[in-house]
Amino acid sequence: MEQERKKLVFKNTDWGDKVLDPKNMQPWNYDSWLSILTASGFKPEPEPFRPTFIRGKVISGDTGEIIQDIESDSLENFQSYFADFETAEVLAKRYGGKVIEQLHGGLENGPRFEPPMSYAIEFPSGQILNAGLMASYFIRMPEDVFSGAAEKAVNLLIEKPKK
Repeated sequence: MEQERKKLVFKNTDWGDKVLDPKNMQPWNYDSWLSILTASGFKPEPEPFRPTFIRGKVISGDTGEIIQDIESDSLENFQSYFADFETAEVLAKRYGGKVIEQLHGGLENGPRFEPPMSYAIEFPSGQILNAGLMASYFIRMPEDVFSGAAEKAVNLLIEKPKK
């Protein structure tokens, strides 16, 4: 069975930066370059992190009716709280924490969010950060557009252990 060809980027090779894109290359050319680059010890850049979020609802506290059905990708405030589990897991591994669930309270008889739980990352220092908030930096500053910017912003949020 033939291996799936996907776009790969190799930086600082003996041939300069090399992009292998199956949409723009013949299969034999793609395979040849991939063999040459990997045999020469070059590794492709990791794929940029693309966080995903949970679709949610805003529910009336008085009636229990849906006030707003939220497509999380379209509403930044919602997105900033409700990363999905896979995104939370990637962030926990990347930054040295563990995934936990947090309950979101609402105002008495006020609107509330569904789902009522969100994922957060707990760090060894005891600090807890909402995974959606961390992930939202990667939406505003995608890794393949603003190299390292989201990483730096998230690192600024994380408390450093006291010495």
